[in-house]
Formats: sequence, structure tokens, C-alpha cells
Amino acid sequence: MIQGHAVGSGTIVAASCDFRIAVSTAKFGIPVAKFGFLAPVPDTLRLVQLVGPAKAKWLLMTGELIKAQEAQAIGLIDRSSSLRNSRHRSTPLSLRWQPMPR
Repeated sequence: MIQGHAVGSGTIVAASCDFRIAVSTAKFGIPVAKFGFLAPVPDTLRLVQLVGPAKAKWLLMTGELIKAQEAQAIGLIDRSSSLRNSRHRSTPLSLRWQPMPR
């Protein structure tokens, strides 16, 4: 559950997760691009796989922060909901991950 801004390494960590659920006020982006820094190649490739080459280039080259709604639209996160509903939306998903019997 992403409950705040996932900026820079936060976006990279979020992209590494299997499931990404964020509150609607969350923001995502890689602002170090404004200073000429590059994300590591494996992280860049993961981002390209999630959002496609055009959106990945936009995020990596502009350093722009995007809102949760746009992040969901481009595939960076799976779901977004209000902070009030965030626990309600994530709880049923977590209950599905029960340990398998041995």
C-alpha cells in the first residue's frame, strides 16, 4: 500500500512490487532526471515493461511527478482509492495470500 509520494527510488521500489495499490493523493516520478542523473538499467527496463517505452521515457527524461490516477492509467500502479477506503480495498487482497497447506 503506497500511502504517500513514491518519488525517485520510491517509484523504482514501487515498480519492483508484484501488486501496487496507492491512495489517490499519491504521486510518482523520478525527479533526479532534471539534474542529469540516470536510473540503473535494470530499474529502467522494469519501468519500460510496466508502462511502455513512451511513458517510461517521459518519466525518466522530464522528472515530472504524476498523480495516482495517471499512474494507474499508464500501468504503474494496479489500483488507487481514497485514503478512507484504502484499508478496505487492500484487506481483501491480503486475505487471499493465505499459506498453502504442506
